[in-house]
Amino acid sequence: MDTRADWDATPNEPVKARLWQQDAAPGHKPFDKDWLLHLTRLLQTTLEPEELIGRFAAEGAGAIPFDGASYQHEARGLSVEYGNAARHRCIYTLTVLNEELGTLTFSRAKPFSEEDTEQLEFLTSHLLYPLRNALLYHSALAAASKDPLTKAHNRAALDESLGRELLLARRHGSPLSLIMLDLDRFKCVNDSYGHVVGDRALQAFVSAVNACIRNSDTLFRYGGEEFTLILRNTDLDGAVAVAERIRSSVASMRMDINGLTLALTVSLGVTELTANDEAAGLLERADCALYRSKAEGRNRVTARR
Repeated sequence: MDTRADWDATPNEPVKARLWQQDAAPGHKPFDKDWLLHLTRLLQTTLEPEELIGRFAAEGAGAIPFDGASYQHEARGLSVEYGNAARHRCIYTLTVLNEELGTLTFSRAKPFSEEDTEQLEFLTSHLLYPLRNALLYHSALAAASKDPLTKAHNRAALDESLGRELLLARRHGSPLSLIMLDLDRFKCVNDSYGHVVGDRALQAFVSAVNACIRNSDTLFRYGGEEFTLILRNTDLDGAVAVAERIRSSVASMRMDINGLTLALTVSLGVTELTANDEAAGLLERADCALYRSKAEGRNRVTARR
């Protein structure tokens, strides 16, 4: 576990914190063993990273005073805040067996002493394996929800995600849009060049779509060469703009696959959540808009309210 303590919240070189040992130095008060056992058991009762960090911070603040704690894992898109950020910080880069688990920061209004950093490091060591287990669990869940070829989410994940997004959109009064995407005449690619080339083309298509959307947008493989895109906090006009950006990007691609230069186009249908929509109705309306794009010549975007 790499550690550093920013004692005065200035750009000065951080001070390296030492590992806390129960008998490390006279005058250092060890943690109560019963409390440590309680903390260990508590951290083993959840596999949700956000909840795990919250529990750890709430318990830790009672043992070593701090005003705020924050956890970030950029690669996984995780960010958890507890309490209020303050000027003085103690920062820990968490690793287990060379596996990066993110960064944990403690902050408070008064500076951290060397004893404080030692105790915080010892305390944080109890978080490492529960956090690793939680991250591994969610990695397994994510793998189970992904299409193995394209790495887009699969149809089962769409059914679960769309229901959840509908509830959240209604609860917060925020817009939600859906795009159905279908590669044009893709059967001809498989028939003419084989499924290996077709698979490579699907992967290139998904990469092009991902380059056009935000991290909060989610792409699903609906079946074959058909995909669905959920756009959180996006109204119909915004979704049409995203769809047009995707259409243009795909149309401009030239893929060199096994010595072949392949061009693709995509048709898209766009719709927005209305007050009376259920998941099935939203999908059906987007699919009808997609069908119209196909019927009117392909390589186009159609919106339907």
